[in-house]
Amino acid sequence: MIDIKTQWLDDIGDLMSQCVQIPHASNPFHVDGLAEWIENRLKAGVQNGEDLWNRREELFSNLIFCNHVAKQILPLQPGDPLFRQTVKRLFELQTYCSAWNEGAFTPDNLPFKATVESESTMQKYSKDRTFNCHGENEITFTWHGRMTPGAWRIYFDPTIGPGMMRIGYIGSKLSTVTDPT
Repeated sequence: MIDIKTQWLDDIGDLMSQCVQIPHASNPFHVDGLAEWIENRLKAGVQNGEDLWNRREELFSNLIFCNHVAKQILPLQPGDPLFRQTVKRLFELQTYCSAWNEGAFTPDNLPFKATVESESTMQKYSKDRTFNCHGENEITFTWHGRMTPGAWRIYFDPTIGPGMMRIGYIGSKLSTVTDPT
């Protein structure tokens, strides 16, 4: 960031001044220093579900979205609480994948609680968690994270990692053995 002093005359002719910080990047070290600012600008710049879906490859290069996730994301609007939670969780998964260069998936390194469905839930409801992703065979998603407020979930599959994940479902909580909603 560069500090620049700006000056102007107000409505009655008084000289006003203000110091403004301007982000700039003239070398790779500047870009590294602005990484958090850049990420926040990208997050804030997502307008709605359609914008999020259309920019998914640009914003989430480490995430592969199953075909039907479009139907879950496209209708989201800025005032919908699920919209901001979806953007937040996707950026969190993207950040995790960007840093995941080797080894097994470590859910404790995510900034949210991620859990695997119970064996009994998977025996009874695995079809509800099985999705087709870009011509691959159907994939059963067992990992999920919660999104609040409400009982929303994002289902993801880290088995293609390191560095990559599939997104299989974003929406209302799916039925479980203990909560067969």
